[in-house]
Amino acid sequence: MSEQIFFEHDGVRVSSARFVVKGATYPISAITSVRAVRSKTFPLLAIVLILIGFGILLGGEPTLLIFGLATIALGVVWIIKKKELYSVVLQTSSGESQVLESQDRQYIHSVVDALNNAIVQRG
Repeated sequence: MSEQIFFEHDGVRVSSARFVVKGATYPISAITSVRAVRSKTFPLLAIVLILIGFGILLGGEPTLLIFGLATIALGVVWIIKKKELYSVVLQTSSGESQVLESQDRQYIHSVVDALNNAIVQRG
């Protein structure tokens, strides 16, 4: 029986026999489950900028007031603009592995759907 390709894009390939990502190959038969995970982390430097801005404001120096406000605004904008990160998480007999990350939700869900189809076809 020949391999059926379920997904192939940007070096990621899901077939009826294997999942290839970042140069690593995972046999479909070894994957017990797969899921997509969403995470949004706050950049530590943005939080530091906000704290520095408040520190400048509390210093009471009128000439630095605009600089303090600009520093706070920069930190807040940075946090707001931070994109969510989506991941493909595989469960195998050796544990859970986060194998692929992207800011593109649809891309990650396409990979997960392809993996689920490959697992179902395996039986």
